[in-house]
Amino acid sequence: MFLVFAPNSIEGPLTRAPNGGAITTPPRSTGFTAVSGLRGTYQPHITRLQFLAMSLSTITALSPLDGRYASKLAALRPIMSEHGYMHRRVQVEVVWFIALSDAGFAEFKPLTTGARAYLLGLVKNFSEADSAAIKEIEKTTNHDVKAVEYWLKSKFEARPELEKATEFVHFACT
Repeated sequence: MFLVFAPNSIEGPLTRAPNGGAITTPPRSTGFTAVSGLRGTYQPHITRLQFLAMSLSTITALSPLDGRYASKLAALRPIMSEHGYMHRRVQVEVVWFIALSDAGFAEFKPLTTGARAYLLGLVKNFSEADSAAIKEIEKTTNHDVKAVEYWLKSKFEARPELEKATEFVHFACT
């Protein structure tokens, strides 16, 4: 189930501005202003919005991919979904982090076998709960890649070998 905005009440008609193009809101209204670039066009005024609960179906889907073709494309969901996208981002960050440890930087010695296994385990065992945690971080950062970076760094806590190399997460990636 998902929610959409729909008009709750409509006032109208609106009045045309002196310039002949913009539509203005009547003084009694406190809602959104409708604007039109067409001369003489009048649009109703939406004063309030309400949430309508809608079930996901072929006619309420955002695209045919989630609608009529959903059953045929279900196998792509683990790869093409937001969760799949995050999973691949984590994979890229982990593999890059390991590669940087092998690059010969004096500040970042090669990782031990245990640290490598732990990091690759984060990729192998990546779950929907991990995706949800990244989305929660994203609410603060407003940046999807930065949220993945912060999530990965949070997984370094209580692991001294990884904690001291934290600044190499996402290093030279942009």
